[in-house]
Amino acid sequence: MTQVYGPDWYVSWHNFEAAPAGDAIDYVVHDTTLRDGEQQAGVLYTIDEKVAIARGLDALGVDRIEAGMVVVSEDDRRAVRRIVDLDLDAEIWTIVRSIPEEVDHAVETGIAGTGVILLANKLYCDVFRWDVATALDKAVRTSERAKAAGLQTTLLIADSTRMERERLEQIVVGATASGVFDALALMDTFGVLSPHGARHLVEMVRGMTDLPIELHPHNDFGLGTANAFAGLEAGARVIHTSMLGLGERLGNTPLEQFAAAASLVYGHPSRFDLSRLTETAELVRRSVRIEIAPNAPVIGGTYSMIESGAVASEFKRWTAEGNDVQWLFPFAPGLIGAPDIGLVLGKGSGIREHRGRPGAVRPRGARRAQARGRDAHEGGGDPPAPPAHGRRVRGAGRRRDGAGGRAGVVTAGGAGAPDDGRHCSLRRVVVRFAASVAAAPLASAAHGRLSRTCRDFPPRGGRNSRHVPDSTHDDPRFISASGKEKAPIHGAFSCRRRDSNPRHADYDSAALTD
Repeated sequence: MTQVYGPDWYVSWHNFEAAPAGDAIDYVVHDTTLRDGEQQAGVLYTIDEKVAIARGLDALGVDRIEAGMVVVSEDDRRAVRRIVDLDLDAEIWTIVRSIPEEVDHAVETGIAGTGVILLANKLYCDVFRWDVATALDKAVRTSERAKAAGLQTTLLIADSTRMERERLEQIVVGATASGVFDALALMDTFGVLSPHGARHLVEMVRGMTDLPIELHPHNDFGLGTANAFAGLEAGARVIHTSMLGLGERLGNTPLEQFAAAASLVYGHPSRFDLSRLTETAELVRRSVRIEIAPNAPVIGGTYSMIESGAVASEFKRWTAEGNDVQWLFPFAPGLIGAPDIGLVLGKGSGIREHRGRPGAVRPRGARRAQARGRDAHEGGGDPPAPPAHGRRVRGAGRRRDGAGGRAGVVTAGGAGAPDDGRHCSLRRVVVRFAASVAAAPLASAAHGRLSRTCRDFPPRGGRNSRHVPDSTHDDPRFISASGKEKAPIHGAFSCRRRDSNPRHADYDSAALTD
């Protein structure tokens, strides 16, 4: 699919002038979310979560799923058995140490293949008091046992990226001569490769063996995805990935980044169902209970949000004529199952461009203040000072659109007001709305996002300073040990509707007062 422009994407033609044609590269994606991903500190899956994630990875289009390390526990073996019983399209793999007896546990689960870990760099040999020949012999005997049971095997050469050439060549040549391995995996165990280094390593090892080369990049320097593609271009045929980049220390090549770039930037044969990308990432996120950075590549939440006034103007005018959004984005958010494009009204947005937009709610008195400022400017004077904070400035009311959803959420104070610890200057006026329909689908997302940003406001006093905890977070800073509210903490700002008070029954945010 060496196509620059498609129904949902638009990339650079230079990609296909300087790189080999994507259709000529045949590769396998070996995902290790369920094994290496669980080695990340604090990550622990239940059996049901592992099964659900395996289904998601298979539906997304990965070729092999490393479902766990069977020797770790009975729960791990039970999870692997259940995943094997799903009869997925993806092959199910595990890994074992260079201990032949561990193969028996793998065989019992019904998996298709196993990696055999080889610890033979200088440090490992010093720690375990063996030499390269001894370590390799243990790995060969383990693989022989696996092959006898009908399993595929790959030799996982730990820390191969920092080995001196002679040591690595001894391992590669010896493993190839044994005839019991189907492939060799170059493990960038400590994430120290550069793209140039990955290319050099793969090319060098290919000159030592005719076995297929696998590459296992780690992401300590943020180069996991780049190294994966450099390895592919150099001749590696299996790339190890992990959803959300989960893995030891700072993780592995993020599957979501690799899948999107392989399909769109590199134009490799279509193998991934990209429409499931956001869904699968969210499934893993919920299981490991972490937050995805808003600016994370591919799946970050701010991808489909526009705040800059110039870009908002481009988007408004371009889409009003029915043109494709990928002229303003590398790909349409819907391609990966992400929310539609929306606008965020902030410091650089410009009110005029958003006047009359669905859900475009402004603070009370903003129109009059804007008119006064315009009159003063036209008369040659300076714009008047912002209004004092002595009066209540209410947030956006609960507006109903045709779909029956919330039309917008606003947080407001006086722009440019003195920040003396009691007042809060205008932080952000946030309005989310769908590009194709009215605001309903995205307004609730903005509602939850604002709930998390409440903690950015400094403390304030006053009779209405009570903080109302929101159901979207359980931050202990907001609730005392006894379960009672702590007030005030972050001012009288809440994104929760307070039906118990008639004065606030129609508002998504409480009033801001001094």
